[in-house]
Amino acid sequence: MANDPILEVLKGSSALGVLQKLTNSLPYLSETEKRLVTYILEHPGEVVGMSVAELASKAGVGEATAFRVFRDLGLGGFTTLRVQLDEVLDRFGEAFSMPVPSLAHSESDAGVLMAGAYAGMRALLDACTIAQEDVDRAAQAICQCERLSIAGMGGLSARIAEMAIFCFQRLGITSMLWIDASVVNVTSDAFHPMDVVIGISHSGENEALARFMGLAREKGATTIAITNYGRSQVAGNADIPLVTSFREERVGNFDLIPRMSQLLLLQLLLDRVRVARGA
Repeated sequence: MANDPILEVLKGSSALGVLQKLTNSLPYLSETEKRLVTYILEHPGEVVGMSVAELASKAGVGEATAFRVFRDLGLGGFTTLRVQLDEVLDRFGEAFSMPVPSLAHSESDAGVLMAGAYAGMRALLDACTIAQEDVDRAAQAICQCERLSIAGMGGLSARIAEMAIFCFQRLGITSMLWIDASVVNVTSDAFHPMDVVIGISHSGENEALARFMGLAREKGATTIAITNYGRSQVAGNADIPLVTSFREERVGNFDLIPRMSQLLLLQLLLDRVRVARGA
């Protein structure tokens, strides 16, 4: 494993956190704030050599807006942002700072195949920035619970929830699946303090699932969110938000590739639970 180039890339994945914060904040920003963040994402090489005044002028926003965005996103100020962007550029180059384009943009069969492989690798690399301590907390909670509930809505998240339930049940964990209508119609008496509830939503903005998580939390259950957006409703109702942070061009993404991050995360959870239980 020594000098493995893939391992070397993975070791540098933590540097991607600044790009994820910027990209995944876009759905929650005002139009003015979006102009600023979009400019940074599209011109990282220029931004590392700019002052705040120059950046604000180029993006067409006020300096006060820039400072507010840096503060609200937890970027630690403009100097810290420039240092973090410079690290990404040094490790991965400027092209890697952009969100993953749609596969439909590829013009040839070979291009589609290459684009698909590239997008998949990006999804998995972005997922590597999930905090290990949060995964361990989630795994510990699952090991200690009396019942595990996993919930998902729609054609993709519900199917991932079904796969996850099957795998946890094989580990001998009492598990219950909640999908679609059962999520919508749930009442608070369905939950108990010794439950662990996992909600799966790529956008994190499914109102029924957010309500489901909120009811579980109110009853004292430990709630875990698997989502791509840390500022989403579902993440907001989680004691342990596990944010995959795939950098995409739009939130309403019904492709399969972004879900690779969720599957990787669930596999990691399964592995940690399996080891803890000696299975």
